[in-house]
Amino acid sequence: MQRCLNCTNTSDFVCYCQSSNLTLCYKHASSHFVHEEIYLIPTLTSHRKIQPLIDILNGKKKKIKGFISQAEEIIGKCINDIHKAFTDIETKLNQCLSDIDNAIDKLKTLHFGKAEKYLAVHSFLFQENADLLNSDMVIFQQKYVYIEHITKKLFKVFSTTETLSQGISLCNLDKEFYEKEIERVKIQQKEKILRKTNNSNDDRSIMKSNRVKNRLLCDNFNGEANKDYYIDHSLLYSDYSRKITRISYTSTRFTDNQFEKIVQIFKNYEKIKSIEIEDVISNEYQFTIFCEYLSKVNYLKVLCLSYNLLGDANIQLLCKSITNMKRLYSLNLFQNLISNAGCIHLAKILSTFSNLMELDLGYNNIGPEGAEALKQSLPQLKLLEELSIDHNQLLPEGIMNIMIGIHTLPHISILNIAMNDGFDEGGLIIAEYARYLKCLTKLYIDIVTSADVKQSICEAVMKSCKVICTNDNDRVVIKRWQLD
Repeated sequence: MQRCLNCTNTSDFVCYCQSSNLTLCYKHASSHFVHEEIYLIPTLTSHRKIQPLIDILNGKKKKIKGFISQAEEIIGKCINDIHKAFTDIETKLNQCLSDIDNAIDKLKTLHFGKAEKYLAVHSFLFQENADLLNSDMVIFQQKYVYIEHITKKLFKVFSTTETLSQGISLCNLDKEFYEKEIERVKIQQKEKILRKTNNSNDDRSIMKSNRVKNRLLCDNFNGEANKDYYIDHSLLYSDYSRKITRISYTSTRFTDNQFEKIVQIFKNYEKIKSIEIEDVISNEYQFTIFCEYLSKVNYLKVLCLSYNLLGDANIQLLCKSITNMKRLYSLNLFQNLISNAGCIHLAKILSTFSNLMELDLGYNNIGPEGAEALKQSLPQLKLLEELSIDHNQLLPEGIMNIMIGIHTLPHISILNIAMNDGFDEGGLIIAEYARYLKCLTKLYIDIVTSADVKQSICEAVMKSCKVICTNDNDRVVIKRWQLD
């Protein structure tokens, strides 16, 4: 038996990557695993392991077959449940068709001056009911796309035998795997060095990575050592990992040089779906380079820029940068300095976000002119579920513009329109249009609204809607959910 070139162990491999054959033990052969010319030399010791290894693999086969049976059982149950749900819905829809046919027949027999039962015929002829009939009688919940997306992730299989079953001489097919493993070890070594050189006593976990959520978090890191430590770690991980999908920065002030590195982190993580920057941007330069980054990506789903004191000029620049984000479903501009001009710029591009489900414009300086612009764009957001435009300066005129803009949207479930100097006049406008919002579950209004107006609002909304009166200091629920 030949010996390893680097120690006295019996050689397990021979590699023909050089002019002279290299005989190596398992310990010293790792750097040659990516070579096509490496071969395994069975030894007496390794030969004795063959039968136990076969037994282990047979056990794995049995376990995998059990997983297959379990998956088939689960999938069969899901299919049965889906079929039952569809059958129930089909029955209800057929009943709707029958009711409509009966109504048509009764309307055809209606003659001038001849009395007919009011509930059978006449209720269709009045204007308020005609408005309801003009709206969709059946609303499909567009969730099947999301279901299809998560269905592909129900089963996650890691195969480690694909190349091994084809022979050890074809290990070059696993070249990428071995290169990543070597790189991972290097990163671990670099991280240990960073921890040793870091002077901070804080033991914070800046990176969270698991099977459910992969995110980088930076919360209130205002010590220079902390910020440099965080940035170095983030850049280090970004050289290797591409799995980070969410990055969040809160109440942290970076220098321009540090913020340039932050933007570089964004560029390195190519699978980011959510960026949350709250009370972080310090000046125009930082916001400009951030917008330059945004203009080159189209895969963001969540963008939060609250507490950054963004003015109208900043919003104009932002609007030019995010027009290609067709997948965006949440936009948060809470607590900034947006006035009518900035709101007009925003309204011009809102229609491009066909998947938008959440929009937060609370605590800004939007007035009636800005609301007038939003009235034109909000009806195009067919999937919008949550709208917050509280603590602005809408006045009754602006409140009316907002309510007109959203009253035809079928999925609005949360509306916060409190603290806009609407008083009783604004409350009556809310009561007039809120009755069209059939999916509304939470409605926030001014606490200073009179009792009569509050009562009108409570009577106008659906039974399932909770009405909440609020101001800067207090919050009172005046109508709770009711079930039939």
